[in-house]
Amino acid sequence: MDEIKPTKITQAYLLAASYCSTIGGTGTLVGTGTNLTFKGIYESTFPEAEGISFTSWMIASFPQMVVNSFLTWMYLRIAYMGYLRPHSKDARIASIGREGVAVTNQVIQQRYKNLGPITFHETSIATLFFTCVFLWIFRKPGFVVGWSEVITDIDVRDSVPVIFVAILMFFIPKDPSFIYSFSQYPAKRPKRSSEGLITWKVIESKMPWSLMFLLGGGFAISRGSVASSMARRVGEALVPLRFLPPIIILAVVCFFEGLVTEFTSNVGVANITLPVIAQMCVAMEIHPLYLMVPATLMCSFSFRLPVGTPPNAIVTIAGHIPTSWLMAGGCAPAIYCLIVEVIFFPTWGVFVYGIKEFPDWARYIEIENNTDVFH
Repeated sequence: MDEIKPTKITQAYLLAASYCSTIGGTGTLVGTGTNLTFKGIYESTFPEAEGISFTSWMIASFPQMVVNSFLTWMYLRIAYMGYLRPHSKDARIASIGREGVAVTNQVIQQRYKNLGPITFHETSIATLFFTCVFLWIFRKPGFVVGWSEVITDIDVRDSVPVIFVAILMFFIPKDPSFIYSFSQYPAKRPKRSSEGLITWKVIESKMPWSLMFLLGGGFAISRGSVASSMARRVGEALVPLRFLPPIIILAVVCFFEGLVTEFTSNVGVANITLPVIAQMCVAMEIHPLYLMVPATLMCSFSFRLPVGTPPNAIVTIAGHIPTSWLMAGGCAPAIYCLIVEVIFFPTWGVFVYGIKEFPDWARYIEIENNTDVFH
């Protein structure tokens, strides 16, 4: 049997799904496991620093996500669909004509109709999802007084809205007839109990438990590398780089992270390298966020190998895309994502996070490290 080879337009749509799911995850703090890994490592390494909030991350990272997504759209159109090359073979294949457009619209409308009307269950889940996002954004947004600052003096973290919404999902019934439970008309009262919007059976089967263990194990490795002084020693070995301009150091770190993440788990790379980068920043007296945030984002930008990230593996199998094709197609996204990161963070990111000089709380960590040497 001949091996199935996808057409260029098929590759374009599949790679768009893969690349943009990877790029899109960088826009919010909960978008990827590497972002959560960074938050855990940063806040545990620098406990005196102000924590990274959902809002600050989104404001700083969303613009670069939009730019990278636009560049991906342009790249795939030019490379696979003949954009700017109207007489090329790719352009002729991509042009489906009016009849093709009509058939496509008809299929989409039929699929949409098959979904049926939206249910109470779906509406409730969507409402709770947006409630959680709202609570994340306005927990401590900075430009106005956050709800957490109004109700308590305790430092409320982003985990609180998640737990609150999760509890509501267990308590709210998925059958809307529960609103008639206390009706004066017996006929309207529900005849049987209803399950919640979510059940433990669903949690047990759908929850990505492996990611939780991966994150937890990574935090343990991170703490171990700090406690054993390994991260500090490796970071200090890179101190000679301090004589380079900060933006050059940033470019070197981003290039290294983007290269290594192609060959192994994104979260694994973040767990191993971020503690080292944190200690390197302390030794060089550079604000830790200046290198740690771009390094975290670059850990997600894996485009050239199936092993780099799950979306790559999925489209490789689903679309029968040879690894050599994936490697060739992923070079351009890797390059322009690196360039965008090196341009965006020293300008917009530095402004959003207020990175002006080496902070005192990081200097305290440096003193602790130096004290450990004499013990």
